[in-house]
Order: sequence, then structure tokens, then C-alpha cells
Amino acid sequence: MIVTGVQLASKQYHHDDLFEPLQKLTAQGEPMEVAAHLAEIMDAMTFQAGMYLVERDKENLKQLIRFLYDHGQSITANKLCNRLMIAGCEIVRPLFEQYNNGD
Repeated sequence: MIVTGVQLASKQYHHDDLFEPLQKLTAQGEPMEVAAHLAEIMDAMTFQAGMYLVERDKENLKQLIRFLYDHGQSITANKLCNRLMIAGCEIVRPLFEQYNNGD
């Protein structure tokens, strides 16, 4: 149900309102299970070219992607980074490179 809601919201709203609540959820429950659910939710998001994020949203987004990488969701984290970079959101490039180049 949450994924469907995120997909529908993608057509009218920005996801930046979701980054902070999702980031807070990473501290709840068993991390691997939380990461699996978070990956499903974030994979349903669409990112528009030229999207604008305030500093707080940038940090929350990076923390969410780092959480996915650190808890067994590298495939989804890579997909998110690629989609964000295509949309012009270069803030995730260092994370992508860090987790894919072994640095």
C-alpha cells in the first residue's frame, strides 16, 4: 500500500517530504528487514530532472542510500544513484563511486 501511494504521489508531489520520515525509520526494527522495505519504497519513487533539494533533504537522501548500501540493498542503491544522477542530482555520485570502487 505504501509503494502504491508513493507511485501515485510521484505524479503530483515531490519526494523530499518523505526523506526525513524514511530516514527516521532506519533506526526502527531489524536493519536488514528495514532496508528491504526501504528499498522497495525508494525504488517506486521517480526523480525529475532539475529537482531541487535543500541541504537537509540532501543529507537525508544520502543517509538513506548509505543505509541501503550498508544493509544488503546495493542493487537498489545503485539503481537509485543512477536515476538520481540522470536527473542531475550529483550529490550521490561520491556514494556510488565509494561503494562501487572499493574505496
